[in-house]
Amino acid sequence: MGDFFCLALAAALFAPGSAAFAQTKQPPVIAAIAYSFRVDKDRPAHTDSLIYTIRVWNDPLQADTLAGVEVEFFLPSFENGRFALQLATFHDAGRYPVAIDAAAGKITWQVGNLVRRPPPLRSDTATVVFSFHIAAVAEFSLSCGENPLTAIARVSFRNAEGRRIYPGTPRAAESTLVLTPDLVAENLSVPLEPQRRGDPLKLRYDYANRGNVARAATLCLRLPAGLTADSLQVTPDSITVAPVSADSLCLNLGVIAAGVQQSVELSLLLPPDLPGDLDSLCLSATLITDCDLNLANNSFRNACAALAPLDLLTLTKQAVPPRARVGDTLTFTLTVRNLDQRLTAWNLTVVDSLAPGLEVISADSPFSLVNRVVRWQRPALAAGSAWPLRLVVRLTEEWLRQQPGNPCAVATLWNVAAVASTSALGAASPEAPQNLNNNRSAAAVVVEPPADLLEIFTIVDTLRSTGPAVLLPGDTLRFTLHYRNLTGPVAASVTVIDSLPDPAFLQLLAPLPAGFRYEAAAHRLVGDRSSLAPAARDSASFLMLLRPTGSACEDIVLHNRAVIQEAAQLDCNLANNASTTALTVVGNRNLLQLTTLAPAAADPGEEILFTLHYQNLSEIPATGVVLQVDLAEALAVTAISDSGRLLSALRLAWQLGTLAPHAGGSVSWRATVRNTVRCEPEQITIISRIDSEVQDCVLKDNVSVTAITLNATPPAERPQLAVYGLQLTDANGNGCAEPGEPLRLRLMFQNRGDSTARQIEFIDLFARWGTQTWPVPPPLALTAALAPNGTGYADFEFTLTANDFSATDLTFNGKLTAANFCAAAIDSALIRLRFCPLPNLVFKQVNLTDAPGNRDGLASEAEPLAALLVYQNESPVAADSVTLTLNLAPPHLELLESRPALALPLPLQLRRALAAGQQDSVRLTLRYADFAPAEAMVALTATLTGSAFVPPVTAHAAIAIKQECFARPNPFIPGRHPEGVRFAPNDGQQVEIFDLHGNRRRALTTRERWDGRDDSGRECEPGLYVWSIAGNCRGTIVVVR
Repeated sequence: MGDFFCLALAAALFAPGSAAFAQTKQPPVIAAIAYSFRVDKDRPAHTDSLIYTIRVWNDPLQADTLAGVEVEFFLPSFENGRFALQLATFHDAGRYPVAIDAAAGKITWQVGNLVRRPPPLRSDTATVVFSFHIAAVAEFSLSCGENPLTAIARVSFRNAEGRRIYPGTPRAAESTLVLTPDLVAENLSVPLEPQRRGDPLKLRYDYANRGNVARAATLCLRLPAGLTADSLQVTPDSITVAPVSADSLCLNLGVIAAGVQQSVELSLLLPPDLPGDLDSLCLSATLITDCDLNLANNSFRNACAALAPLDLLTLTKQAVPPRARVGDTLTFTLTVRNLDQRLTAWNLTVVDSLAPGLEVISADSPFSLVNRVVRWQRPALAAGSAWPLRLVVRLTEEWLRQQPGNPCAVATLWNVAAVASTSALGAASPEAPQNLNNNRSAAAVVVEPPADLLEIFTIVDTLRSTGPAVLLPGDTLRFTLHYRNLTGPVAASVTVIDSLPDPAFLQLLAPLPAGFRYEAAAHRLVGDRSSLAPAARDSASFLMLLRPTGSACEDIVLHNRAVIQEAAQLDCNLANNASTTALTVVGNRNLLQLTTLAPAAADPGEEILFTLHYQNLSEIPATGVVLQVDLAEALAVTAISDSGRLLSALRLAWQLGTLAPHAGGSVSWRATVRNTVRCEPEQITIISRIDSEVQDCVLKDNVSVTAITLNATPPAERPQLAVYGLQLTDANGNGCAEPGEPLRLRLMFQNRGDSTARQIEFIDLFARWGTQTWPVPPPLALTAALAPNGTGYADFEFTLTANDFSATDLTFNGKLTAANFCAAAIDSALIRLRFCPLPNLVFKQVNLTDAPGNRDGLASEAEPLAALLVYQNESPVAADSVTLTLNLAPPHLELLESRPALALPLPLQLRRALAAGQQDSVRLTLRYADFAPAEAMVALTATLTGSAFVPPVTAHAAIAIKQECFARPNPFIPGRHPEGVRFAPNDGQQVEIFDLHGNRRRALTTRERWDGRDDSGRECEPGLYVWSIAGNCRGTIVVVR
């Protein structure tokens, strides 16, 4: 916005000698005019109005009047002479007369006189305000970009002589009009569906002028490779086309008015011979003009039209028959089709790669054959037409020789053919690569294997005419190999191989069959013959001797395997080309059997007869047979039959030699039952066993176990012992038992039998008192022998150590026995005890309280605590040795006072005696300097103990620890307090430490100790610090160094 100010001076100078000076006798008068000129918009739009303001005022050095003031305004114009403002739209907002000179583009206002008064008034200033519309843009002849609009104003007045004075230079008010087009490439429309070769490709370009002035424009396109402008059609047809190069052209769009949107449609024919691997066509275009506000939006997006993949040719192939054998004839039928209905396929070539073993017989079209590849050629195949081909071949033996692995398995013969073509000019085929799969075809023929040729089988028999059906050592076996040619053709170079059984069991005997040889390394017979005619058969026999099998318990299976083979390998059924024969040699099984005959029971002194029967159960001789008997100590051998002998006091043996198959016999021996006292019947066991040098594989029959019951000695022949009395005395002689006091027990017994009891003893003697049982020690004195009707005793000593004195019954269990006497049971022999009374210690009072001045029921740090304990012996007997034990937790306490005097460390102990009914007490005063964070209470435990048999008494008292908020020690001297500052409460809250400037120096938790260092590990300066626990508890601490 322009704002210009002008000060004009007009002076009338009067010389001192002049007439005017003489008349007025006044100093010179100086008058001045000032004005300003401005416009309201610096950069208006072409549709805006411009408002101009001219202010005029009198600015004399002294008060004076400006006469005939006039204001003039000149419209801005351009190079073509036209005014930039529409004069018809002039609007004057002032009150002064105005004159318009349309031809000159000038407007004049008659303002009149302007008076200057000291002080000035508002009426001393004249203001002219007016406006115009900017002229129509079509009237302009502008350069691209910014165009200045410069308006001129000037003021004048009349001097004293009436002459008009134009002081200074006319002033200008400038605006800048930006008149620039903005061509925008808005959209390029391409078909969404794939386009086919030979069809027209239709495109639509939408564009607009978003600027404020019309402009001529050109649309320039770059065509994709393969497209030309020869077939281009443009809508509307008023648009002309100007080729630029082989792949570029431009469309003259004409003048595009401001704010107008237009479009142009193009049609381009897609050539039929576009490359087959081309799947899309991408087009680019740009709007071009001589002036544009924004060139970045002049280009259309790179749009691509998808091309439909071309599927031109297809090939199918069939084989007849689908299954064949070597020597059969096969016919392959090939058909090539042109699938497209418009395009011709050029320069066709069909190749058929024959599999090994296929021999060409004929074909119905001219062909070439090179390296098993059949080739047909044709110059063209019209759209939609077909080309049939026929090839006849024979399957030869070469097929079998070329097969990997087993040539006799069912196999599939694949024969593959392919077709190829070019474009009309000989270039690559226009077919899409993804559509070339149907240009190949394979025909499959299942090839049956050749027929079955050779067969072999084996017959084995024994030359033994009698005996068991099983094989026995010494048997001679005859092996007969039967082999033949089942069908043909002639089997050439036939070989028969017989892999013989293990020579450790079977020995090959001479002579060998004619035409066979023995190969010792492989232990086999091999026979060769030049050929075997169709349906011919032959056989070969040889002998083998079965060796003894030794001590084998399991059956032995021997295998003989015979194989027949021919060199040409034409036999495709090898299952019957081998014969395996299994021979089972039965193991020894059960060899010997032994049984014993004897009475089931016998009396002392009775003689017993034992008879042993043995037998060989097998088919083989048993050599080195030995029969043994293990005796019992209760028997004394009196006689042995058949050359048997006593090897030791407890073992008999017979050497029986060799037992023929199924042979047997018996031996016997006699023994007397030893005459010893038996209180109960006794069972003895006699074990007999028979063995041989030949391994017996079933041993359960080789052992005979005989059980005999020896009857007990009659009671009339044994002594009879019985306990008839018990007597108990205490060591003190006061008639009552005390803990730890020795007690003496006397057991009195009598022999009530008719014979003397020898070596009398007590066994398994136990005492029971209350809930406790313990073995009674051996007697101090014992009667060792006792005549009939005689009496004796045994003295025992023991001490009661149990604490349960409520029991009163003392019982004894055990046995009384002798060398010739069956033990008599001592069952619950009872003695009633009377026990001496014990002291009874009790606590009457146990208290733990805080200081009298702080009766909050909580223990605080440094606060004195008082403990009171009162105890008594409530028994009618004195307690000679009483111990009071006191324990306090936590243990880090300070004992301020105690009555009676006690001293740390813990536990505190006091020993004294208490008379019957006596009461005593202990008073303590203590305190804790501090508490650990995890400590929740102060606990007092008191225990009274007497003698070993007085049960201890325990009492407890406790007081809770007050959980305060603190930081200690305070002041903190790191050198004196190496353990650091601790904080409470200790629940793991965050602790923050600040200096007096509010800077946080350290952060930690209440479970940690502060060592006087900041977060960086540096020592904090001595001074006052503020600590805060979780923002809820805070205080100050002094650090001293």
